[in-house]
Amino acid sequence: MPKPRYTQVSLEATPYYHCMPRCVRQSWLCGENYEHRRQWLEDRLQETSTAFAIDVCSYSIMSNHYHVVLHININQAQTWSMDEVIKRWHQLYSGFALSQRYLGGASLGKAELATLNDKAEIWRERLMNVSWLMRTVNERIARQANAEDQCTGRFWGRFLLLQNRHTIHPGAYHDTHHKKISFRKTIKIGFFIFITVGVLLRSRQRRLLHSLSPIAMICIPLPLITGEEFAYHEQIADALNIDAYFAHPYHS
Repeated sequence: MPKPRYTQVSLEATPYYHCMPRCVRQSWLCGENYEHRRQWLEDRLQETSTAFAIDVCSYSIMSNHYHVVLHININQAQTWSMDEVIKRWHQLYSGFALSQRYLGGASLGKAELATLNDKAEIWRERLMNVSWLMRTVNERIARQANAEDQCTGRFWGRFLLLQNRHTIHPGAYHDTHHKKISFRKTIKIGFFIFITVGVLLRSRQRRLLHSLSPIAMICIPLPLITGEEFAYHEQIADALNIDAYFAHPYHS
């Protein structure tokens, strides 16, 4: 049974979270004739992260889902003044009458300022909330995709949130949906390293081992997602001298 988000997020344990939203109704996020949607998502992630107190550490966009690792910068959010919070919220939403009047330079009474300050504190909490960031990103993409597909209804399912510190450590992800024969590595340098591998070759396990070797010392344990590449997971774990376990990519 899915757990409420507030039970999955603990800033005392870790400020880093790995989210994975997936399309429903067999919709395309990108690929085929929808590759332009990749740019939609990249632009929206950048636009949203500039307003939130959440940093995008790395991301990987697939044909019907995407992965993003987020860092909640609670110290940044706590230093914002009421003005800063209101301006950031208005970058994404229209606010309400009092906030619009305040930004327009109108003079507000004490009671109105107190109401606005209370509302700003709610917005501050939302601007460092993973669920609100994912909602803000995904809602725009869903509306654009539905308009393009000339349909209505849900475009995204409930996004997977991985809060376990081992799970969100530098890991390996294999997308079995790629149809092209390719070996693709995307390495984001930073605290997290995402390796996206699409391999349809018999030597895939040797290539994977070669890719993981440089980060073996910080990849303890190694989270794996089910795929043919990891049929030799025991040999890979022995060669890297680390423990390996399998994550459940479609479970919260």
